[in-house]
Amino acid sequence: MTLKKAEWVVFKNSRNTTHFFLSLVLFVFLMVPSESNAQSAQFSDLEKFVDNNYSMKLRDSLFLDSLNKKNIFFIGETHSYKGNGNIQFLILQLLLKRDKKIHLLIEAPYSLKKCYSDYIYGGDTTVFFKLSSALDNSYYDTFFYRNLRNLIATSGGNIEIDIHMIDIEQNFNLTFYRLVQLFDRNTPPPKSIEGIVGKIKQINIPDKIKTIPKDLYKKYTTYASDLQKLLKNHSKDFSEFLGDDYAEFITIEENLIIGIKTKPYKYNVSYKRQELREVAMYNNSLKYIKMNEVYMGHVGAYHAPLKPVFLPISLRIKKSLAFQLNENADSPVRNKVSSFLLIYPNQELKQANFEIITDEDVRKMAELESNKSTIIYLNQKKSEFDYLLPYFDYLIINRY
Repeated sequence: MTLKKAEWVVFKNSRNTTHFFLSLVLFVFLMVPSESNAQSAQFSDLEKFVDNNYSMKLRDSLFLDSLNKKNIFFIGETHSYKGNGNIQFLILQLLLKRDKKIHLLIEAPYSLKKCYSDYIYGGDTTVFFKLSSALDNSYYDTFFYRNLRNLIATSGGNIEIDIHMIDIEQNFNLTFYRLVQLFDRNTPPPKSIEGIVGKIKQINIPDKIKTIPKDLYKKYTTYASDLQKLLKNHSKDFSEFLGDDYAEFITIEENLIIGIKTKPYKYNVSYKRQELREVAMYNNSLKYIKMNEVYMGHVGAYHAPLKPVFLPISLRIKKSLAFQLNENADSPVRNKVSSFLLIYPNQELKQANFEIITDEDVRKMAELESNKSTIIYLNQKKSEFDYLLPYFDYLIINRY
């Protein structure tokens, strides 16, 4: 299996690979938790829950304590790998043991908000699977949302899950699919905007939702520009026409304009495009984040490092979404962000902008003693994982 570009981060580990993985095995077997008896008992219960319900294991009782010290937990996945959804759902369940209300920050465009919300709370399945198929992480990602839907349905109202789409609009089929829905109303639009409303309502969204023909792409960008111009002088008309849906429309339009600016979105070419998206995701997240509430970030590993990383190709420093939330002065969760790195053994790493580990490191990881997926809390003194610690708090070895 091949890792998609720019989903791996940080830098190439220069340590001796053999020494690293021998040390990892020793770390796994010999680590002795220093928790109190009460905390150890809690961890034992948690470990039993994980062991009985998942092909997973926890390595350290400090993991339990760590979940109570932060507010946002980013799960930095490699998109489209088997087991991602299972592992993410486990983390969600562990967080629900801390708080019965969890916010999900999802690497998906706002145009999918209604579709996803409807689905997890028992709504239409056909539309969800059709639209979500346009995302890079669609297939294995759906396992997480299926489990979440079932959990909510059987919870008896004892839990609350709020979902927040924080990405820009990148697949314009999804964007205009939702705009067509928003503009399809019983009342006619004001004269000042009826032209653009009529044009958008007449768009035929392709059945193959992931593919945008060139002529349709040009039409999308033209209509986006027309909407932007009309909003400068006729925002009141749009507001009257859309009513309670106006705020959703504005959010979609703003992120559509940013999405157009980032095209063609090539990780190895334009640092500016990367930066534009990362800043937009940060600003989108700020709309939903409040102090003292619990959030799980459902994102690719590219967005999850807690420290700036060097991009060799562009010779620039990248500040990820997770880093900005943890460090920026205007962030309400400053110093309250934690991050997981999810690794799939035997995956082949393509050299994108920078690396976290080499292909050889990942192949050797597959040779570790366990046949179960493993969550390792990295915050240990004098650990062989020190080179990861500035960037991630946890390492997850995905063996599904």
